[in-house]
Amino acid sequence: AASVMRLGHVQFTDAVETAAILVTGSDVTLYFNPDFCERIDNLELAGVLVHESLHFVFRHQERVARMRTQHDRFLFGLACDAVINDLITAKFEELRLPDIAVTGEWLIGRNASNLAAEQVFRLLQSRVAAKPEEINRLSQGQTVDDHSAWDPQEAEVRERQTRWTDES
Repeated sequence: AASVMRLGHVQFTDAVETAAILVTGSDVTLYFNPDFCERIDNLELAGVLVHESLHFVFRHQERVARMRTQHDRFLFGLACDAVINDLITAKFEELRLPDIAVTGEWLIGRNASNLAAEQVFRLLQSRVAAKPEEINRLSQGQTVDDHSAWDPQEAEVRERQTRWTDES
């Protein structure tokens, strides 16, 4: 946990429901909702810290920014979470994730720990193309963290990013 905290600075804010990581140039900020932190135990908090650090390691924010549509960014964000959460479950048995964690099993019907987010994304795209109503089920999925800050297209998100940066 200490190593993850050294990635950047930590900010507690109500601007996110759970947690988020935002990379701007060489600046890395970890955001945590104080109420969320109070609701989870230490092993879940450690799991969330590892989850956020893996988004950083895998450069998910940069890869989401290259997605052309909001729909693709949404699906890719779910794919990123499934890969990370399954990886944490497989490799860090001592950690736990909050109950809201998206898994490969829920998302694509199989463990995603040894898949790239792009592979899971393509599987999701195929599922939604074959069964458009699948998007309704996917929209009910909750992620451990907030990926909206990664979306460079959304004016509201940009406004919120500024608000996050200004908070102490």
